[in-house]
Amino acid sequence: MGGGGSVSAMIASLRLNNRRGKRTQFDKKLGFDIEKTEYDFPEVSKEKREEVVKTVLKKRRLSEFLYQGVFILFIGFLLLFLVQVIIVLIP
Repeated sequence: MGGGGSVSAMIASLRLNNRRGKRTQFDKKLGFDIEKTEYDFPEVSKEKREEVVKTVLKKRRLSEFLYQGVFILFIGFLLLFLVQVIIVLIP
């Protein structure tokens, strides 16, 4: 009825985890003990906010366009390579 070393190691790890859980459960903070973080943002005009949103959207569109362009170039070079391989194999 030998369990081997793996069973005893499993039991030892379970015991260690149980002891660790008992020690650390008192370290947890309860929901009402957590302090809320307050942010102090400066007042910004509506025009300035609209300007920031426009610039962010413009940068996002530009980056999407760039990624699409790189992808299209990659596919183009891949097709060109495949056509050259086919031309070499067909004669």
